[in-house]
Amino acid sequence: MFKNPLFIILFSFLILTHSISIYAQNQQGGITPGATTQRIDDDRNEIEKQRIIQQLKEQDPVVLENATLEPLQEKLDERKLIAIKSITVTESQILLPESITSITQDYIGKKISIKDLYAIVEQINGLYKVKGVISAKAILPPQSIKDGVIDIQLIEAKVYKINIEGNNSTRFSFIRDRIELTAQDLLDIKKLERNLIRFNSLYDVKLRTALSPGEEVGTTNIDITAQEPPKYSALTFVDNAGREEIGLYRIGGYATHRSVFGLRDAMTIGVVVSEGTRNLFTSYEIPVSTKGTKVGISFDYSNTNLVSGVLQDINVEGDFFNVSIFANHPIITGEKMTVKGLVSFNWKKSTNAFENLFTFEGKVYSLAGGVDGVLFLDKGYVYNRHMLTGSFNDFSNGDRTFLRYNGDLDWQSSWYKNVRLGVKGKLQLASDELIPSSEQFQLGGVSSIRGYPEGMLVGDNGYAFMTQISIPVEWMNKIPKVKNFRSFVFTDFGQIFILVNDAVINQNQDFIAGVGGGISYDFWKNLSGKVTLGVPIVSHPFNDKDSLRTHFYMQAKF
Repeated sequence: MFKNPLFIILFSFLILTHSISIYAQNQQGGITPGATTQRIDDDRNEIEKQRIIQQLKEQDPVVLENATLEPLQEKLDERKLIAIKSITVTESQILLPESITSITQDYIGKKISIKDLYAIVEQINGLYKVKGVISAKAILPPQSIKDGVIDIQLIEAKVYKINIEGNNSTRFSFIRDRIELTAQDLLDIKKLERNLIRFNSLYDVKLRTALSPGEEVGTTNIDITAQEPPKYSALTFVDNAGREEIGLYRIGGYATHRSVFGLRDAMTIGVVVSEGTRNLFTSYEIPVSTKGTKVGISFDYSNTNLVSGVLQDINVEGDFFNVSIFANHPIITGEKMTVKGLVSFNWKKSTNAFENLFTFEGKVYSLAGGVDGVLFLDKGYVYNRHMLTGSFNDFSNGDRTFLRYNGDLDWQSSWYKNVRLGVKGKLQLASDELIPSSEQFQLGGVSSIRGYPEGMLVGDNGYAFMTQISIPVEWMNKIPKVKNFRSFVFTDFGQIFILVNDAVINQNQDFIAGVGGGISYDFWKNLSGKVTLGVPIVSHPFNDKDSLRTHFYMQAKF
């Protein structure tokens, strides 16, 4: 009986799957391909978030220099009274005729002074002010008053020409269409200002604008200077934010083409490798409307091999694929606040092979939607993100049904002498238990609870709260080529918890906390790094090192 090959295979399968199930429930997680990819994605998203926030912080106020709209007016004798029979006003494309008549009709058939005529002009200009139009004006042109007829001229500036310079990798039409003004349009300064603020909030090109007199009377040129970032950028890094089971030390890099077709359409490729991990990432995003809507697609692939730990001897190998189609649209854009609506469809597939004998495959098809936004304070900012993700069995043949909420908070504030306080929070709530590893919440490591291994605890529901105070080290900043050298101290804590009834209880569901400090620095123009020393203050069986743990990160930008 025991010599039957089929029996031996089935018996081995049962023992192996039972052992893996016990291991997954009672050993630290975070080593599956899905969980590993999730941490890499979180790191990449944090880098992109900081880039966008820095871009918004550095945008200049809108610069508009008004062209002179008013020609020289004849200074008449204010003591002279004039019998008014009629007042003619040139046709307006902004003001209603009855609004103008309501002002002028009170003076018809009366003797008035030149001072009263200027008062009529000012009342008409008051109508422009109410409408928020500052590029139009009523004037009294030089004239000989005959038969009691007064002429009032309305100068409503029109666009003569739009000049753009500095747009080496951005199409002229891309900028012009988003300014929403063309030649012979009425010059609406308020609209131009709004569109400039919107453009500078949504794209990585910064526009500065001035107005100059056009070649025809009553016209204005819009002169735009575009300040573009480098067309190509790259970042390389090295850190110890991996796991010993799949490679503790990581090296990676990202390269971006910021305007592939001149439409501020960015393409990024990236790779992260360690002893037992290979991750490849690429994405492309393109604006598709003048209102700021962007759509994109991304692809993630990870391969992991266990290089140490309990399961090393059975040659565990995993693959993870993720294809995401996403879109975002601005809801609020301003100099102080930007809010975007987000939506994405994700197709995820993971496989795990054991000794090349058994392969487990899982698929997750999900639809996610939410908002994120940043509010700039006098000395800092607040970032918020809220996402709801749904996956269903009958949704394109996915394997699981669940709903998941994720919330993120990042508050940064500068105090006296450039002392900075940072507070970050993360929360995940799931409607079901044992959701796929790529969807689970992770605790531990440099991006959550410092002092513990990366992704030490995993679960369906969890939170993390991190506070940090940093101060500049002035004597270090005086060293040539060294800048922004800072020291910091921190306190982190978080918990994996049960939300649904009758959930499986395991050692991942626990509270952990860490304290410590470190330094961050910039060298030359493109090198920066951080060294963090964390001490776990809550013991846990998954943490084999209850004393000091060092996290380091160094990057170079090109």
